[in-house]
Amino acid sequence: MSAQVPFEIKPFADVGTKEPFVARTSLGLIDILQAIDLPNKQAISEEIITMLSGSLMPAFLSLRELRKCVDKSDVPVVTKAKHFDDFYRHLWAAYKDRMQKVARLMGFDVGFIFKNDSSFEKEAAQFQSDHPKVHHSFAARLAQDRNLWQTSLSRFRNEFLEHQSLQRESVAGFYELEKAEIAFDNVWMAIEDIIVDLAASMLPPFFQIVEIPEQNRDPACPKRFGFAFVNPPTQ
Repeated sequence: MSAQVPFEIKPFADVGTKEPFVARTSLGLIDILQAIDLPNKQAISEEIITMLSGSLMPAFLSLRELRKCVDKSDVPVVTKAKHFDDFYRHLWAAYKDRMQKVARLMGFDVGFIFKNDSSFEKEAAQFQSDHPKVHHSFAARLAQDRNLWQTSLSRFRNEFLEHQSLQRESVAGFYELEKAEIAFDNVWMAIEDIIVDLAASMLPPFFQIVEIPEQNRDPACPKRFGFAFVNPPTQ
């Protein structure tokens, strides 16, 4: 009889569902997708958890470290820069790589989101034509995100972090805590909106996704969305 292999229980993370980004991009999205008739729900749920634990949480941990040290003169400049660089790399991976994979598992190719302007416009129109049940505002909101923050974040990640083809002075704003805080919210909220919009197009006609009023959300897990009948029966 072989001896049992000892194992050690270790904490996985010290970031929980009280953080809105955790509640809304993990349990919130999984709850919605579990209600849809999809053949690969388990794979989708696993990819969402990977997106959270492998990308969004690491980005948040870097952001949390920056909140502690960014104004401290005794923290080396290189240390602060590393936290910023790690933060943006993980954040972009969550959006461009992980979110796309979740969408693909749902049956949608949203790669056009990351193409140049002319290709985006053409392929966004084709996407709406191919998926008429996706709300008509979907492409317009994506275009707005591109203009407001996605294009500049993509340029910073690709041309500076990855290829060092830009001068640091031209991207100095990304090394400000306020800019990083805004980038974090922009990305995780965009991920949530995209997945929810796609999911809404797959619901039965009598069912809809509704936003839970902020004051009614559970503080321990403030999920944003729930379900309701399109035309609830009158009493």
